[in-house]
Amino acid sequence: MKREFIKIKDMRRENSWINLKARVFQLWNSESESISQIGLLGDETGTIKFITWKKSNHPLLEEDKCYEFKNLVTGSWQGKLQVNLNKNTIITPIDENIEVSFLTKLHGKIIRIYHGSGLIRRCPFCKRALINEVCPEHGNVEGIYDLRVKALLKDNDIQDILLNRDVTEHLIGIDLEKAKELGQKSVLHKIEKSLLNKFFNVEGRRVGRYILVENICDRDE
Repeated sequence: MKREFIKIKDMRRENSWINLKARVFQLWNSESESISQIGLLGDETGTIKFITWKKSNHPLLEEDKCYEFKNLVTGSWQGKLQVNLNKNTIITPIDENIEVSFLTKLHGKIIRIYHGSGLIRRCPFCKRALINEVCPEHGNVEGIYDLRVKALLKDNDIQDILLNRDVTEHLIGIDLEKAKELGQKSVLHKIEKSLLNKFFNVEGRRVGRYILVENICDRDE
């Protein structure tokens, strides 16, 4: 059966084989010997992280060039969706001007606050959230406190959203230092009281399955 090309916004599940047309939006340095290239792919609906495994022997992608990708595999890292280029992936340069979307606007009700919201600690080196005080990349480290919210917004569809420290502080009315004084239980209560089952206008960038929220306000504001 012929596999259709999809848009980044329609990627929902990991371990799926997909076809995609996208622009190489950004390339990053990788210290892993098993990875030949890592960065962001983008289309008019958003961006998503990609990884090219070294054993796939693919030629390096060029930043700001557009490609057709067949047989990509979706995966996830730290709860964020990504796509993997393996030996079965077919890459073809294309002469198309794919515009990368930066901002997505949503209007809906927050119906769930996910585990991992509130006070968290991050690795001081790679900034990943620690799991049981351990960084998946750097092991046992002295974590740095941060504030965030991972939530589910119900619009015409449902959408995972991610609020960083600045946005979270603004919404719940306390800063990080005050949150540390109050503790996780009280902070989570404030988050739920401020956000849960309320309607918001949301604006942000799509990265994988998440909208990284830049602006959020009550629908009535």
